[in-house]
Formats: sequence, structure tokens, C-alpha cells
Amino acid sequence: MRSLISRSLLAACVLFAGSFAVRAADEKPAPEKKIEPAAVNLGRPVDFTRDVAPIFEANCTACHNAVISENDLDLESVESILKGGKNGPAVVAKDPEKSLLFQLVSRAKVPAMPPLPNDAEAKALTSEQVGLVRQWIVEGAAAGDAAAAAAIEWRPIPPTMNAIFSVALSPWGELVACGRANRVSLYAVATGEEVARLTDPALLDIQYEGRPMYGPGATHRDFVHSLAFSPDGNLLATGGYRVVKLWERRPNARRFELPLEGPAAALAVGPQRKFAAVAAGRSVRLWDLSDGKPGHELAGHEGEVAGVAFSPDGAQVATVAGKTLRLWSVADGKQLAQLALVEASRAVAFDGEGKRLVTADADGVARVWQTPGQGGDAEEGAEPPKPLAELKGHDKPLTCVAPVPGQPAQVATGSEDGNVKVWGLDNGGQVRTYALGQPVASIAFGGDGKLLAAGGTGGAAKIWQTDNAQQKAELLDKRVHDRRVKELEESQTVAKQQVQLANTAQQNAEKAKKDREEALKQATEAEPKAETELAAAEKKVQDAQANLDQAKEALSKKPEDGGLKNNVANLEKEFAKENDALTAAKNARDGAVRNLELAQKNLVRSEEELKAAQEAKTAADSVEKEAVARADAAKKEQPPQPAAVRSVAFSPDGTRVATAHEDGGIALWNAETGAPLDRFAAHESSIAAVAFAADGALVSAAEKSAALREPRGEWALVARLGAKDDAPLDVTASPFVARVLCLDFSPDGQLLAAGGGEPSRSGEITFWDVAKKSLVRALPDAHSDTVMGLEFSRDGKRLVSGGADKFVRTFEVATGQPLKSMEGHTHHVLDVSWKGDGSLVASAGADNVIKVWNAETGEQSRTIKNYNKEVTAISFIGVGENLVSCGGDAGIRFHRATDGQNYRNFGGASDFVFAAAASRDESLVVAGGIDGVLRVWNGANGQIQHSFEPPQPELDKDAQAAK
Repeated sequence: MRSLISRSLLAACVLFAGSFAVRAADEKPAPEKKIEPAAVNLGRPVDFTRDVAPIFEANCTACHNAVISENDLDLESVESILKGGKNGPAVVAKDPEKSLLFQLVSRAKVPAMPPLPNDAEAKALTSEQVGLVRQWIVEGAAAGDAAAAAAIEWRPIPPTMNAIFSVALSPWGELVACGRANRVSLYAVATGEEVARLTDPALLDIQYEGRPMYGPGATHRDFVHSLAFSPDGNLLATGGYRVVKLWERRPNARRFELPLEGPAAALAVGPQRKFAAVAAGRSVRLWDLSDGKPGHELAGHEGEVAGVAFSPDGAQVATVAGKTLRLWSVADGKQLAQLALVEASRAVAFDGEGKRLVTADADGVARVWQTPGQGGDAEEGAEPPKPLAELKGHDKPLTCVAPVPGQPAQVATGSEDGNVKVWGLDNGGQVRTYALGQPVASIAFGGDGKLLAAGGTGGAAKIWQTDNAQQKAELLDKRVHDRRVKELEESQTVAKQQVQLANTAQQNAEKAKKDREEALKQATEAEPKAETELAAAEKKVQDAQANLDQAKEALSKKPEDGGLKNNVANLEKEFAKENDALTAAKNARDGAVRNLELAQKNLVRSEEELKAAQEAKTAADSVEKEAVARADAAKKEQPPQPAAVRSVAFSPDGTRVATAHEDGGIALWNAETGAPLDRFAAHESSIAAVAFAADGALVSAAEKSAALREPRGEWALVARLGAKDDAPLDVTASPFVARVLCLDFSPDGQLLAAGGGEPSRSGEITFWDVAKKSLVRALPDAHSDTVMGLEFSRDGKRLVSGGADKFVRTFEVATGQPLKSMEGHTHHVLDVSWKGDGSLVASAGADNVIKVWNAETGEQSRTIKNYNKEVTAISFIGVGENLVSCGGDAGIRFHRATDGQNYRNFGGASDFVFAAAASRDESLVVAGGIDGVLRVWNGANGQIQHSFEPPQPELDKDAQAAK
């Protein structure tokens, strides 16, 4: 029977084996005072599940569990306790004084357990706890009550426990996910930002001792040992105790929405980015971005509003419609002033001090106006105000205007002539010109004014440095095209590898056929020779028989003749000799016949094998030819023309640029490099404008609505596999018998494989239909002990798994039938991986080695031995021969499977590393372990790019009050 600890996945502790193991081997623990056991009087026998398991759970299993068993000692079950570790059985039933476990927990023997101090917050046992352990042993160390084991007593996981047990890279290396204790965080590799913490809402209402047991950011009740991204990167699977949760990426997650009466034409956010003004039809609606509530409606224009702008202090809004400019109060929505313009205007902006307004007019002239006072409209009969200056230099109508940050007397204008110009308002002169090369639709400055972005109606967008007008980046999102090319190139590489394999197989078949033809030739020659020798032997027997008969007849006539007697005796011996020779000749003839028949059969089989090999080679050649053709064609294809850019905007911190497109999509870019970060469908129609709110959320306006989106989108929980639909915390009927230690999506994303099992009892693999969220097939005894790692082959037809039973096994996915069983590890197999062409399998062992196997024959082809502790993770990189791995010695390494060479190492980890992954192009490596830091390295040079520290725990109200 498994203990409560196994069923709750060590709910109140963390697997900090490395933290304890870092003590030097020769460090001698200081003597400690022995803990005297208290007398036990429960009125019943001591129950392991109810009484003893919680003690070990809180204080001992950090180092001694089924996953990480320090000194090979696992304290999760009575079976494993009685089995013991390197020092023999941990418990001698009915004799606590001879039980090593009792001696250690009572601190009567060193090293005492748990060691003090430690990172898992484990404490020395109390006298009462030692007494319970002693009494349990005295009473025979029984397994405990099954009914009690079914009732899981969950306890909070201390917020200081941050060990990373699992990591996963999205398919193209944009996101990295890590499981810290029971929490999952996602980070954007390009920007080094945390983009999400996955929170299961069902966990938020759980109370423990009058307080929430889990706060925001709790993904599972127990530790997250497994993570996997779907092939398209839009699903993330997380594995916990008896449950797998599926999270869906939703980049278009709307926080608020503002209905509009007509299509939006313009959008502006205030200087603090807390309010927006959205122009639609003949009015402008103010919008509070903090709560999504609509504000005042600015109505009064007789025509369609084309432009809107906030004053630098945020107190006023200017709008233009046709040849009219109006000024409004943000506080009450009342009109403050109205100006008659010289020409129809398409945009408006305040200067940096709010003293002047600049209109972008249809005749290609930007006109500068004195900002009207707050006295309302001009008096009747007064001469209309005239522009202070006219900024002339564009050849076609203006489309946009924006103030230059840090330069109160400068503005920039964009025109259909394809240029952006910066003007000095004091003298009306041109300061600088930027060429977009197509009609400019929108311009925006980075927060500090050092960068300028512009987008055009032809789909182009560029970023320039404002100090020298040098182009910094062109915003071209070719990811869909480039990724398609990359996938086809990978398929071409795999096809080439399979041609080489097929060629080798054909050469072997040809050699085998040649050898068997020679064998047939020899057998063919040997058979008539054997027949001839048999006939000669038969003739000799006949002659010997005749001679013997003749001698016997002579003897019969002279029975007393000694000479005749001797002659008969000699001829009998001669006959026996020739008869033996005849028997040998018959056997030789029969053997020659059999050899001929076997040689003929072998040749037939060899011819069939050669034919199959030739057909396989022909098929492989055809596949390669097609793969080459597809890859070449894709390389020659031009990326699709991007939709017109209607608006550009910088994020508040200046690190990102958003472009809004005519097709309703919004794209996000790295402002420093121009690299694409994301693209998603935001509206069903053309987007008029986009901007950022104060917290980085996106504001966009399109037909009949404006929307405020989450800054980084969201990952929504869409399924709990193993939990009841109407009771999300109830996993009693789960198909998973215990913790889910490994996950992988099939290459087509239709299946999810999960591995786990009950330690020392079973190793299960389950297959799930991702779309239906239903169980397809279960292999409850895929291994005889827990499954620690699994992976689909690239073609999705096979699955490889590794288990605590020391075996690597492969299975047919369609049927679940076992294919090969590979034996060679001397300890748990902790992870496995396929080579892209399916010819090799790599495995990582708790015996400190990596093994490479021939997947077809199951034979071991190589052992790599340069780890000092467990090798905890292994993966082939892309479709090549290179491997990434990590281990308990804090090492993260690259190896070549073909020769075992360790060609690059990645330093920085300070303790036991549990998980690592590399991008398919080997440019990124990520890993995490006991120290809780998720590190990202440059795969080419081993330099650390990011170190994501564990989040600081939030103080509760009592702790804050105490401070």
C-alpha cells in the first residue's frame, strides 16, 4: 500500500535532495543531543498512514522519496522503508534499537535526520514524534489503513520552496515555462519578462487554519513535475498529483470593451495613460482605462471626427472634423473652444507645452494654431483666428502628426508622400526627414524620444534613431514563412538521414544476398559430391559384405580352421568399418541436402529482404526528393504581403512597438531589434488605432468597438484531465494512480501522452485525445515501476519511455503494443528522447550515465560517462545528433550521440538541476533546479542571457502588520 505521502506528492515538502547533498563528503556532523521518545498511548495501534507518514512527509522525504532517493532510501511507503537503501533495511520490525531509521530520527546516530539547517524548512522531530515512530516499529511496522490513505490531508507548501522540477520551451523558443514547486511561470525569452503565472481558480477558495491555503499563482496542489507545449505552442500541459491540466494561450484576452455607435476613426490616450479618447462618427467618447467605464461623450461636430489628441496636462482634448477644430474639457466633457480651419484636417496634436495646436491637413500643409483660451467660441463677428505658421514641404496630403518628446517646440508629420518630417515650431523649419517609402498612416515616438516608428498603407513599418535618422529596424514579420521553411528543411534533413539508413540497409542486404549465394553455390556443389561419396560407401559395404559372406562360407566347411576364423573376424571388422563409413556418408548426404534446402530458402529470404530494402531505399529517395523540392520551393516563395499598417504605438517602457493592421490584426515587436514578438487577430475589421495603457495593456479601436487587452494575453485553464468535471479538486476517480512525472504531445498535437505510476508497483502510460479531453488508451503496466520519461517519435508512430525499473521501452502508438525493451542501466531511467530520424534513442540514468540505443534492434550503441550524479534530463536537439542534458552535479551539457563528445557546457547553476531543454536550432538552452533560478543561455557560446529568480513571497496581513 502506498503511503499518504505518495498520494499527496509530498504536499508539505520539496525534493531538496541537492540542498542536503551539497555537504562535503568528508564533513563530519557535529554531535547532537539524543531525542528521548515519549510514551505513546493512543488507545489503538499506531497507524503508518495516519500517524507516521505525516511526520516523514514534513521532515524526511525531502531527500528520501521515489524520485530522488538519497542513499537509495525512499521513505514514501512501508515497502520501500523495509527494503532500505545503501546501508541496508531502514527498519527491523519490532526492534527499534536495531532500526537505522529510528536511530537517525532520534539523533542517536550521525548523520541525524533531518540535517540542520536545511532549505526545506524541515525540523528535528519532537519527543512525541520519535515516540510514535518507535511504537510503530515495536508494533511490527505495519503498512496502515487503506481507508485512511484515501483521505488526503493537504497542507500548504511554504512560499519559500522554489525548486524547479520541470521546464519546457515553446516550439520556436519564444516562451519558456518552469514548474517551481506547485507554481508555473512563463517567460518571454526575447524580452526577459515574466508573461504569466498560471492560477487554477479552484485553488483560490481553499482554506487552511482560517487562511487561504494557496494564493494567486498556484497551479497545482502539489509539485509540478512535468510540462509540455503543444506543437503549435498554444497549449501547455502541466502534470501534478493524479491530474494533468491544459492551459490555452489567448493573446486576444480582453479586459474591457467599449461599444461605439460607428466605425472608429482615431484614438488617443492621456499623458498618464489612464484615460482614452475614442473618435467614432461625429463624436468622441472618453474612456476610463482603469475600470473600463465610459466617460463623457464629446458631441457637437457636424462631420466625421478624424483626429483627437490630449493636452500635455491631460485636462483638455482637441478634436478635428473637416475644417473644424474643437477643444473640450476632460473633467466635464464641455466644449471650451472652436476654431475654423483653413483646410480639412485629418489629425491634430498639442505641442509639448500645450500652448500650440498643429493640424495635419489634406492639402499637405501642417498648420500651427494658438491653443484657444477656455472662454468658449469666438465672439460673434470677430475675425476667425489665423494659423501662427504653415509648415510646408510635403507633396501629398498629411495623415498624422505627433509631438516630439523632450522637444516642446517640435512636431513630426506623416504624409501620403511616404515621408515623415520633423519641424521646429518656432521658425517653421524642417529638422529632419525619414523616408518610409510608402504612404505614411501613423507615427509614434518612444517614451524618451530616441526612437521614431512609422507605419504605411503598403504594410511597411520602420523604426529610426531620432538623433541621426538612421534606420534601426524594419518591422517585417516573416515568421510564418521562415518557420515553414525551417520545418521543411528539417523534414529534408530527416529524409536524407533515412536515405542513408536505407542505403546502409540495402548494402547490408546485398552483402547478405551475396554471402547466401556463395553458400548456395557451396551447398549445390557439396550435395552431388555427398551423393557420389554415399554411392562409393554403399559399394564398399556391398563388397565387404560379399567378402565376409564368402569367408563365412569357407569357414562353414572347415569350422576348426584357425586361419579361416581369423579371416572372418578381420572381414567382420572391415564390414563394420565400411558400414560406419556408409552411415557417415548418409549423414553427410542428408546434411548436404538440408544445407542445400536451407541455402535455397535463405537465398529466397535474402532476395525478399533485398527487394524490401531496395523498395525502402526507393521510397526513401522519393521522400527525400519530395522534401528537397518542397523546401526549395518554399525558399523561393516570397512572404505574403503584410496588411496595411493603420497605427503604431510604443509601450510605456519603450521596449515594444505595436502595429495595428487593416486585416484586424495587431503585431508586437521588440523596439530595440525589430524582432517580431507576437501577432494575433484583435478585431474582425480594420483597426483604426492602437495605443498602450499605463500597465502595458493594449488599447485598440475598430468598427463599433474599442478594446483594452491584457498586457501579455492570458493562459486560460481549459481542462483538468483526471479530475471530476463538477468537482475540480476531486481526483479519487482519476485514471492516474499517482503523480504525473512526464508529458509529451504527439507531433500532430492530437494526442497527449502522460507517464507515472505507483512507485515499486506499476509504471503507467496513458494516451489522451487533446480535442475531446478524453482518455484514448491506458498502458497500466508499461513498466514494472514508475515511468519517469517519455517522448513521441517524430512521425508519431512510436513512443519511447524510461522507468524506475531500469528499462527503456518502445511502443506502437496506434495499438499500445510493446516493440523493444532495452536493458543496460543499473538505476532508474529518468528521461528518454528520440533522434529525429527514429534510428536512435537516448536515455538518462540515475546511474550517472547517458546511453544511446539502436531503436531498431534495441542494442546499446554508446554509453557517455561524464556526470558525477544522476543525469536527470536528456533530449535530442532538433533533428540532428546533438544532445542536451543536465544532472545532479549542477551540469548542463551538450554531447554528440555518435561519438559521445561533450562539446559545450553551460555554467551558473549552483545546485542539483532537474530539467533542461534546448531550442531546435541550438541557439537557446534553459534549465532549472533546486536553487529555483530559471537560467537561459546562448546555445552558441554558453553565455547566460537571463536569470529568472523565483518570485519573492508576499507577506500576509499579519506579517505586514508586524513589520
